[in-house]
Amino acid sequence: MKALAGLLILIALGASGCGEAMHNGESALSSMAAACDANLKAAFSRTYHPFLTTTCNGCHSSAHGSNNLSTAYSAFMERGSSLIDYQATHAHGGNNLSASVTQPQIDSFKPGWVAAQNEFLQCQVQAGGGAGGLKFITAEKVIPNLMNTVTNTNWVPVEWDLETESKIAAANGQFKAVFRVEARVHVVNGVNQGINFRNPTLRLKTGSENIEVKALSIQINGDDQNSVTTYADINSIVNATTNTPLISNSGSALAYFPTVSATTKTGFVFEHIKNTTQSPSGPGTAPNVPITPVPIADVPVPAGGVTYTQLAASSGVYRVFNRSCVGCHNGGNMSGGLNLQNYEASKAKAAVIQTRMNSTAMPMPPSGLLRQNDRDLVQSWIDNGTMN
Repeated sequence: MKALAGLLILIALGASGCGEAMHNGESALSSMAAACDANLKAAFSRTYHPFLTTTCNGCHSSAHGSNNLSTAYSAFMERGSSLIDYQATHAHGGNNLSASVTQPQIDSFKPGWVAAQNEFLQCQVQAGGGAGGLKFITAEKVIPNLMNTVTNTNWVPVEWDLETESKIAAANGQFKAVFRVEARVHVVNGVNQGINFRNPTLRLKTGSENIEVKALSIQINGDDQNSVTTYADINSIVNATTNTPLISNSGSALAYFPTVSATTKTGFVFEHIKNTTQSPSGPGTAPNVPITPVPIADVPVPAGGVTYTQLAASSGVYRVFNRSCVGCHNGGNMSGGLNLQNYEASKAKAAVIQTRMNSTAMPMPPSGLLRQNDRDLVQSWIDNGTMN
């Protein structure tokens, strides 16, 4: 690791400054990391920012539509370009935009943004990934048999050999381990909505040195899925040559990507990874902060699915919409274009409901995720055709 850091400093700063850089290595790496982010922010100012201030400012002037570059950049990076692209082309929130207007604009600057992201990743590797270890990005690959899961609902495994399958060649050979995760297409009403992942594990190829992992994120077709934060709290040390869970329970994560196909490529970013002599630690836990202030008993999901009438009822054990949502989403000024007291309006927004109720980065309700049982009940309604 020290040899790699020295090599990367030499590449980034040039031979003439090597002695000084090695003497002030920590500050040099910190400066490089700051420069990485500054370059990506500059790319944002040339690509998405002009589009967002024109298209989204009316409703999102305090977030990604802000005229203030720093405010817009921070909000945009929290959401990810895939989610922004989808919202901009699907007339969310009752706006009058259409794909025929916005999609050509996005297509014109998106290649520049993707190229800037790739440069940013290379820059981050050269910066050493910070004090917690190297930032490692796996090569992107097509997940074998993924599209078969549209009809058979099975999960398919996919693996990356971290020793040889890095997106940045300079990182190859550093980590003798194999990362594994299971995946399947997420389908709603017969429409592909994205990719579900679960059971992320790591196994060593040899038992000579343990590996510490902190925080994982997902890339699809080169695009960071920043709204997926299920694996952000991973903090594990692995010392086994068998598949070792990196997160408690199944760690189910949904990456919303409505154009998923047989050619879609997926990769993972290890925000901090390093070899270590420390002892193993337990897997991290998926973030899940229930908003319900008093205990409510879980109820089994009905075999035939939950209906809208049950979710919206003022009484009964399935009344998730009535209990947790209609205080805002009732057709009033604060409803955000969603009226959960109306069946047709609710059915039309099923995909949006599904995305927001599972997004820890942009949860709905904003105070935190609904408890898992409530989300399971709403998901049952969606999976069974949004019955009235």
